[in-house]
Amino acid sequence: MIVFCRTADALLILASVIMNLGIETMDVETKHLFAGLSPQTTAFVDWEQPNIRLTASSYLTEREPPRALVTCAHGVVMHTGLVVIMRRADGSHYLPGGPVNEGESYRDALARELYDKCALAMLRTDYLGFVHFSSGGTGPDPADAYPDMFHVVYGIAATGSPRLGDIDRFEEEARMVRPSQAAALAGRAYAQPFIEYATQS
Repeated sequence: MIVFCRTADALLILASVIMNLGIETMDVETKHLFAGLSPQTTAFVDWEQPNIRLTASSYLTEREPPRALVTCAHGVVMHTGLVVIMRRADGSHYLPGGPVNEGESYRDALARELYDKCALAMLRTDYLGFVHFSSGGTGPDPADAYPDMFHVVYGIAATGSPRLGDIDRFEEEARMVRPSQAAALAGRAYAQPFIEYATQS
């Protein structure tokens, strides 16, 4: 199954966001973002730390979520007709990308991650939409400290000689697979709509 960036990174970024923004403001912004939108898929995600279950909903849309709530940027990366995916040592897969550092644009973050982990450069990027993660809670449970966060997703055309199978460097490796294989790896996960859209257009 394809997932996105590691839980610890995302939640550390989001914890900082929550310290600087009011939850009420977040709710207003996210409600406006979702007006008239329906998710392509919705799936449950069990985060490792803290041990909570989030709902992950994927949206193919031109709308962008509030910048302060975006923790990661990922891409459906196409190279010579194949899709680049990352495989971790535990066998799980994710779309290339990762946390957006302070002061970085989404494209800058993607360019950094793609070059560092795959030795590829971006030729073209097209915004595809976002994944919304929510615990859906408003009560005293610890999970309620993370009500909303987002990952933005791009379609990317890449160039260069990819670094493949270098699992020792990051405890993960880049793989290149056919579009049908990438979609199969995603299964019913929230990455699948973006893979299918990017590889069919």
